[in-house]
Amino acid sequence: MRRTVLLGQDCIVEEAYFCVPANREWFEGQLKNMPNVTLRWIYFEKDLESANWNVLHGAKFRGKPDVQGHFVINEQLFAHYLIPEGAAIPLPIKRCPEDPSASI
Repeated sequence: MRRTVLLGQDCIVEEAYFCVPANREWFEGQLKNMPNVTLRWIYFEKDLESANWNVLHGAKFRGKPDVQGHFVINEQLFAHYLIPEGAAIPLPIKRCPEDPSASI
């Protein structure tokens, strides 16, 4: 990601890890001295049930073999998932279909 930004390219990082304030602050610190970098945070709503649904049903066609491990990570992050005051309205989590042949 850092190399992409240094090359002047756009970069989108999708990672629930950065919804934990201390992790987000660390990440911002990594980018603060980089020229011409604009950081914009976009959040998903805090919906553990839908997140776990997508892990379970998405595993069928996205090759996520460690479903239980992803559930544990979701549970751990959920307790610390804080959307900063003043952030844009969180995006709803769209659930993937139960049938892996259906499109999202």
